[in-house]
Amino acid sequence: MTQENNNSQDTNTEKASYAVRPDHRSHRRLAFSDQDNMLQTRNYLNIGFMLLAIVGVILWTQLEESRTPAIIVLIIAVALKIAEVCIRLFKK
Repeated sequence: MTQENNNSQDTNTEKASYAVRPDHRSHRRLAFSDQDNMLQTRNYLNIGFMLLAIVGVILWTQLEESRTPAIIVLIIAVALKIAEVCIRLFKK
């Protein structure tokens, strides 16, 4: 009789235990669904940074006498990247 009780208790505990999907994934998907849509703004800033960085490096390698325009373009690119990072850090 005790074996039957143990077996029935084992089956009861197996039925009661189940896996639950973690909550953190669903919240992360909704993080950028607000009205501001900061993800799109961050993407534009990243694209601008990449384009300016490429142009700045090309200018840096092509201009041998005065590299001031290249430096200005690269500084603007870094400023865009800093703005994107600030949005990413402080939006949360």
